[in-house]
Order: sequence, then C-alpha cells, then structure tokens
Amino acid sequence: MILFIDDEERGIASFVEELKLSKFETTLKKDVNSAFKYLEDNHDKIQLVILDVMMPPEDIFKDCDTNDGLRTGVHLHRKIRKSFPNLPIIIFTNFTDDELEQESNKDNKSRFIHKYDYLPFEFVEEVQQTLSKQ
Repeated sequence: MILFIDDEERGIASFVEELKLSKFETTLKKDVNSAFKYLEDNHDKIQLVILDVMMPPEDIFKDCDTNDGLRTGVHLHRKIRKSFPNLPIIIFTNFTDDELEQESNKDNKSRFIHKYDYLPFEFVEEVQQTLSKQ
C-alpha cells in the first residue's frame, strides 16, 4: 500500500488516479495529523510514503517552526524517518527546499522530486523504481 500525504487533492488527483490504474493500492490523507496516525496504525501494510512539503502544521507540529506551513513536510519526513527508519519516502513537491533535498539525498530510503517535472505515468515509473529497490 502507498500512503500519499498532500493537502491539495486537486493538484495530485491525476497522480493518485494513475497509481490506482497501475494497480497500486493508494490511500490519500490530506492532513498531517490523520496521516501520521494512519501510518502508525497501518505501518505493517505501507510500502511507501509520498508526501508534500507545504501543508498546514496541524496539532502534530504546532510547536515546530514550519514557516507557516511551508516546511511542514520537512518535519513530517523527519518524524517518519525516526519512527520508521526503513520505510521508503518520496518527497513530491513543487517547493524547493535545499536542506530537505540534501537530507533526502543522504538517505537511501528517501527521494526528493518536483511535481512539475513529472507527468502521472512518469511518476508511476518512479514509484515502481523506488519499490523495486526495496
């Protein structure tokens, strides 16, 4: 199963649909609170997390410096990595964050890619490659 975390459903609907058409069981969570709870409850079934960077911080990151939500995904990535160190993560965003990109490049279980570089079928190919490396 793939857990897709993004608060902009319209912006990623074609990517989620393409994953489903490619026979990937995909669950979309639109806020970080429910996403992390879902991950905790279902971590044994989740093969991959795809997450955005810019999202409201919600309660889970209310005490973190998320730069008004511009870096919420950075904190979520770190929290997931700390709790589930072997879980593959694709950071899929239109936001450029050099620190997170460098951090994910050092982590062989994470990838940082820009949404605008991919058509839905190309994104599915990236997902397939990521999962095949596991």
